Amino acid sequence: MADSSVRGATPSDASAIAPLLIAYWLMGPSAAVTQQVAALDPEELADSWRKGIAAPLSPKHLTLVALDGQTVVGFLASTPIADSTDAEIVELVVASGHRRRGHGSRLLMAWADLAHESGATGGTVWITESDTLARAFYEPAGWSPDGISRTLDLLGDGQAVLRQNRLVTALEGRP
Repeated sequence: MADSSVRGATPSDASAIAPLLIAYWLMGPSAAVTQQVAALDPEELADSWRKGIAAPLSPKHLTLVALDGQTVVGFLASTPIADSTDAEIVELVVASGHRRRGHGSRLLMAWADLAHESGATGGTVWITESDTLARAFYEPAGWSPDGISRTLDLLGDGQAVLRQNRLVTALEGRP
């Protein structure tokens, strides 16, 4: 059995995070988004992540990585929500060849513990309305829709409109 773990991200992990994120975004909702993502410079994206990991906006901004041995195979990034005690997961990505091996669950559990320790009482995540896989991942882990939805115009021109539903979970009362 491979050695699988989760740890806080370090700036050197950014070079592994960027291609994971690009690969995930390339599965986007439209050809227009795919074209935009394909034009991204992986090194520029990695540099942006490197800076964010090295100097997070606050101690409540978290970036975690999932490891298979010493290889980064996934990551989770979260941010506190302004004027709230909740934290929002903004990205949770596991490499396609490493899914269904517990990496996402380990990331989610580690995040819940760390977010709660930093004072968060609840968590939120936005998932695409049609993303049944994300719903099947989050709901058994204790997340549920709260009836709030949003529509994002990803390119600002109506070509790539994404409808998302918000899922929430309580972090209070955790052991």
